[in-house]
Parts: sequence; structure tokens; C-alpha cells
Amino acid sequence: EGHDRLFILVSGSVNKPVSMSKIKEIFGKIAYERRVRQIVDVSSYNVRIDDISECAAAVLTEPVEKHDRSIYEAGAEVLSNEQRAKIFNKVLGTSIMYEQQTIEDFYKTNISSGMNHSFAYDLIKLAFNGEGKKATLQLAVILNPPLRTFEEWLQDNIQLFQ
Repeated sequence: EGHDRLFILVSGSVNKPVSMSKIKEIFGKIAYERRVRQIVDVSSYNVRIDDISECAAAVLTEPVEKHDRSIYEAGAEVLSNEQRAKIFNKVLGTSIMYEQQTIEDFYKTNISSGMNHSFAYDLIKLAFNGEGKKATLQLAVILNPPLRTFEEWLQDNIQLFQ
């Protein structure tokens, strides 16, 4: 009660296949019933948490009317697995070869690690069909600087791989 805005960030769970959109719908309904005027939801793919927080901060500090009920998806860039391997090689000075798994092996690996069927099945769409992957260069009008690339993230976190 008494708030104009709500920032919502929902992360899926491997073991509980509740739709993230269903969770957002429930929170959104409650928020609007309580007279929240704006909900900030930054859906993301391959994006640094800093970029998500900067986008939310920009939207939440500007007038509600400017962003109204806009939906901002965040995707820094779309890379193939081969391109990712090349970036790892360049930044880390290593020789990494990407080898494509079969769909069946990918599914079995995820199931054996404790992932439920629904989540593993949906992950196949993302991993093999590229569904949900898109770069959102338009966020540059909200963020300054724009979303960081995978290579920039790897440079910032190189110590995690040594």
C-alpha cells in the first residue's frame, strides 16, 4: 500500500516448473489492485545483473508517464556457441573447442543433474532453436553505457576462470 512503482525480477527454478510469467501475473494483479501505477519487469537473456539494475534504476527514477507500462527485454548480444568459444580463447588465452551435444544427450545430462522434465524440455528450445534469444540494442536509449558484451563481462570476471 502507498507505493507507485514495483520492480519485479523473477528467476525460474530448475526443480519447480512454475511459469515465470504466471508469477509475474500474480504479483502484477496484486500490485494494480493496490494502486501501483507502474511495474518494472526486465526480462533478460545473457545480461549482467549490473545492466538489469541500471535499467531498473533509470526507469524507476524517471517519471511514471515516460515509461508507463512499457516492457523492456534485455539481451546484450546473441552469440553462437562457436563464437563464445572463440571469445573464451581470446580472453583466457586457451584453446577451447565447442562440441555440439545431441538433443538426447543434452536432455539426459540435465535430467541426471536433477532438472525436471518440463524445464529440461524447454531448455532444449533455447539451446537448440535459439528461442528467446535476441539482442536489444534499443536499451541504449535508457542505459548509459549500453548493455555490456559477453567479452566485456568475461574480461571483468577473468579471475573466475583462472
